[in-house]
Order: sequence, then structure tokens, then C-alpha cells
Amino acid sequence: MKKITLYITSALFVFGVFFNAELLAQSDPSEQILQESRKKFESLTDFSATYSYELKNAAMKSDRVAKGGDFRYKDGMYYLDMGNQAIYCDLESQWIHLKADEEVTIVEYDPEEAVNIESVYKVYESNAKSQYMGEEMLGNSKAHKILMTSLDSELEYNRVTLWINSKTKLLEKASLVDRNQTEEVIVFKNLQTNQGFSLTDFQFNTTKHPNVDIYDER
Repeated sequence: MKKITLYITSALFVFGVFFNAELLAQSDPSEQILQESRKKFESLTDFSATYSYELKNAAMKSDRVAKGGDFRYKDGMYYLDMGNQAIYCDLESQWIHLKADEEVTIVEYDPEEAVNIESVYKVYESNAKSQYMGEEMLGNSKAHKILMTSLDSELEYNRVTLWINSKTKLLEKASLVDRNQTEEVIVFKNLQTNQGFSLTDFQFNTTKHPNVDIYDER
């Protein structure tokens, strides 16, 4: 369970990586862009996206570790599909579906081990420096590129680059580099908002999977 949760948290941690806006120079548009993006996200009732996740480090034996999947979210509830496994959470229970093994483990909801998107766009209390790097094309759309660096040893990442869609004001890509020069790159695509998800969209449906073995550990 912890390995699964750590992967999810790492892949979506980028949503909370925003630094103290008071440290931004008034001539730098980063503060306004981040504030507008935060306001836009907080106005959403729900959202879904596909994402890719890549881990890179020159010291690694293999060139990279790559994963991807689908994600949907509403009011703290979430569904995450990572290909070989999926996780459902309705804020009371979590269902971990191992597809190849045709089994589901049900555990009680633990907020400390869950995907925490409620802290999206929460400003970090950090001596970070932010710099607007201009616009850059991502696919067919333009995105604002913002670079943030910090000397704070308490932070997991000391260099973060964000790409925020110029039109939608939503996050599309992030690069997170830690002090060991390990880089995590997360790209979000096919973002859909305000789709009217219901409670059942975040619960495992046993009628659709009649051959699955269920282990209820609640």
C-alpha cells in the first residue's frame, strides 16, 4: 500500500509546489500567473486527465523509468489507473485493484496515505526564487514557463519548472529536480473539467468484475 501511495504522491506532488509569492519581483509576471492558475483550479467541481511520469538520473543504470495512466478527482475523492493496477477512494474506503492477479484489497481511508489534492496551489513558506521564463509550445498550445529554485534544505526539490497553459490557466507539465539531480517529469493531457462525477465513480464496482477476489481489511 505504501509503495502505491508514494508513487501517487510523487506523481501529483507537483500540484502543491508553489513558493512564497511575496518574494517575487513586481516586474515578474509569475505571481499573477500562479494566482490566476490557483483561482481557476479552485473554481473546478471536478477534473480528469491522462498523465505520463518519467524519472531520470544520469547515475541510474537504466536511462529512465516511465509510467502513465488516468486520473479523476472530486472533493478529495479520486480514481487512479496506472495500467496494471487501479486505486479507488471515496474518503471512507480505498480499493486497490491488481488487474493481472484479479484481486482487490479494501482498506480504510487514511488521509496521510492518500492523494492530497486539497492542498493544490498552496503557497510554500520557503525562501524560494521564482523567474518567468517566457512562453513555450506544448503540443498545439502555448504555456507560461516558470522556474523556481530554493536553498531550503527542508524541501524535497530544490528546482521546479512549471508549464501553465496560457489560455486555460491550468498546469500541463512540471519538472522537479532534487538535490541528487534526480528529475521527475510529469505531463498532463486531455484535461477535462466539471464533468459531474458522482460517488460511484470513486468506488470499485464488483458487478463489473465478477471474477475478482476481494480481500476486505477494513
